[in-house]
Amino acid sequence: MNMAVIIPVSSSSISTFISIPSQGVGFQGISSTSTNLEARSGRPSCLSKRGVVATIFPSFIKIIVSYVHYVTVKLLSFLSINNTPDPLLIRLSGLEGWSLTTWRGFLVGISLLAIWAIMARGQLVENLRQTNSVPFVVILIATTSNKIAFNFATVETSITVVLTALATAPVLAAGLTFLLLKETTTPKTWLTILVTVLGVLIVIFNGDGATAAPRGNVIFGGFLGVMCALGLAVVFVFSRKSPEVPILLAVAFGTILSGIIGLAGVS
Repeated sequence: MNMAVIIPVSSSSISTFISIPSQGVGFQGISSTSTNLEARSGRPSCLSKRGVVATIFPSFIKIIVSYVHYVTVKLLSFLSINNTPDPLLIRLSGLEGWSLTTWRGFLVGISLLAIWAIMARGQLVENLRQTNSVPFVVILIATTSNKIAFNFATVETSITVVLTALATAPVLAAGLTFLLLKETTTPKTWLTILVTVLGVLIVIFNGDGATAAPRGNVIFGGFLGVMCALGLAVVFVFSRKSPEVPILLAVAFGTILSGIIGLAGVS
């Protein structure tokens, strides 16, 4: 990455600027530049190590803050779409499918919306302008289907079956990446995908033996778990394909939409 550090230097009565490429430049090169300036102007140059550090340090801090902000937004988006820690709490709540979808949709969605408003200060209008873009809508719909499928899968069959089916998300993401992003997939990856799918099918077709599991259809519950994983994979692929899309906002809207659909189902 080539950057330029602009440093003011006094030369006679004229204030000039020197652009020094940040890549591969050390204090030795800067000192020789300072010496040349002194020889030309006849005056000591203000280009010093302390001045260079004072010039570079604020920019370095801004880069670090921007990177931390980016990682935080991506992490929050991943945690909000990833349902792995939730099944135990869902089972303890005792809610049925539509009521569970309503409460989780509104509570989680509004919380994510508040977090987005805090994290995206100064970019709220710019993010809202992207709500009509195709990637944004795709992520929103994928999140809605992910939430609804997960809620009903959890009340339909055992947690073991649901989480095993949810583990197919990376496999499905690899397939979508091959189809949408045209990335080359190695034979070892395809072999791993095949083994993973076989393992998931074994767990699903033998999921009746779980203790205290709901008396629902295990096959249907496993299918809903795979649909949840598919929604998660779509979010991963499109967030990578279109990194400019405000994923946290899309996930928040999608979660709230699942709550609205759940409310309609309850009524």
